[in-house]
Amino acid sequence: MEQKVIKLLRVEGHPVFLSDVQMPIGGYKETFDAVRVSAGRLLAPAEAER
Repeated sequence: MEQKVIKLLRVEGHPVFLSDVQMPIGGYKETFDAVRVSAGRLLAPAEAER
């Protein structure tokens, strides 16, 4: 589900927010700007599948 949400948001035009320098252990490709993507928006696809 996580990858599905990430892919959906990327298709909608939301870019990676943090850089690999800011997150040296990994996971930066899964970051979004919280000002542009709300928690509710992140949960909506998961909620729709329930």
